[in-house]
Amino acid sequence: MRLSPLLFASLVNLSGFFLRILLSRSLGPADYGLLLSSYSLVAFFATAQLGLPSAVAKYTAEFKAKGDEDRIKRCIYCAGIGISVLVGIATLSLIFLSGVLSASFLKNEGALIVLRIFSLDMFISSFLVLIQAGFQGFLDTRMLSLLGPLRAFGNLFVALILVWFFGLGLTGAALSYLVSSTLTFAVSASVFYRKYWRQLRGSCKWEARIFKTLLRFGLLVLIGSVSGGILDYFSNIILQAFRGREEVGYYQAAYPLWSIVGATGVAIGTVLFPLTSELWARSSKDELRNLLRHALRLSFAFLLLPVLVLIAFPETVISLLFTQKFLPAAGILRIMAIVPVFYVPWLYLGSVLGGIGKPGKASMAVAAVAALKVLLDFLLVPMYGMKGAAVSTVACYLGGFIIVLLEVRREVSIQVPWSPIVKSLLGAGLALLLIGLLKAQLTLPLLWKTVCVLGPALVFYVFWEMVAGVLSIDDLRIIEEAFF
Repeated sequence: MRLSPLLFASLVNLSGFFLRILLSRSLGPADYGLLLSSYSLVAFFATAQLGLPSAVAKYTAEFKAKGDEDRIKRCIYCAGIGISVLVGIATLSLIFLSGVLSASFLKNEGALIVLRIFSLDMFISSFLVLIQAGFQGFLDTRMLSLLGPLRAFGNLFVALILVWFFGLGLTGAALSYLVSSTLTFAVSASVFYRKYWRQLRGSCKWEARIFKTLLRFGLLVLIGSVSGGILDYFSNIILQAFRGREEVGYYQAAYPLWSIVGATGVAIGTVLFPLTSELWARSSKDELRNLLRHALRLSFAFLLLPVLVLIAFPETVISLLFTQKFLPAAGILRIMAIVPVFYVPWLYLGSVLGGIGKPGKASMAVAAVAALKVLLDFLLVPMYGMKGAAVSTVACYLGGFIIVLLEVRREVSIQVPWSPIVKSLLGAGLALLLIGLLKAQLTLPLLWKTVCVLGPALVFYVFWEMVAGVLSIDDLRIIEEAFF
């Protein structure tokens, strides 16, 4: 049996999720928040790559198609030199400023070594991303699919040794990122050299013209990268600035729980992009519209299942995964639980815009939502803390979904399947009502109450979806085929 990209991507995301659980349980809310505040701060310095790896992927594929190996070599060489200088300056600047940042912004002496370790990780990771771009340009999907799991599982394994076994705390957690990045880079660079660089060997020199070409494309990609970084990390920085590291820790206990539910959207978008391109090129617009209607219907129907669990039992989920020290995160988990319902359709509708030759509109949607995120965080976080950040997150992903949906409707003339979506929402509401009634009647410990209530509620929801005509046996087969 061959594992599909969807299941493979889900396994990679799970390793990152387990890493979060390991670190949170080992460090506690305050140090866990400090670790992720430091990582978020460094992530913005990583934009010093200026999108050069993405430019390498594009032009390597283009020159490969033309059989121009010399230009491939010059392209990679110039990008490597550019990244060395740009990211090198960013790394040295961050190391130089780490004392000031740890004292004035992070307000903890332990953050000094963490910032410096993450700075080195940023430098090495920039070259790992460049190597990945090379594999992407050569259309080496096998290596591309292996590097992600290698780094993710490596990070988890090293963290298990350094943090859990040796008890190195914050320093060990930061080192796990650095060690996994270094090992993955060593393996990927070695494989890339053996497979491709020997056929590109020969003298090479810096060419400003090639670098300017790479930079022009890279800067366009950078807009989307910065916008995505704002959505992922900006709340951490604002929470750290206005409310402190503990609230960052609580927020980041809830955040990965909804994001792991929505992680399948990345793989779905990866599959939809080439499929959309093919259907659009064949002028099969009716088939494309039908595909999108099915995707929207199924996403709402299936995503509401885990959303129900997160909304109805946030205390149980938080205490089981992150321990009771993180129970203050239960309230914001209940707020953010609905995000996957908007996030996943946003991702694959954005892939559709790229597939029909309108990637700029998808990028502008991300940029607009990132600007909204900055505004809402500044308005809500100082007064409401992590609850304000949670509301900001929900509003932004809802806004992103609406923007791309309107763009896709304008370009493809898709009819949104409102009837099955409303039926799914109604079924979820009735299931929540059933959960509330059962919880009120049972006087059991929290875990046993969750087990006794959740089963009947989920069975009711699936039964409702089948009877209401939202789901069919064929739909269940589609989901099975997507994973296996």
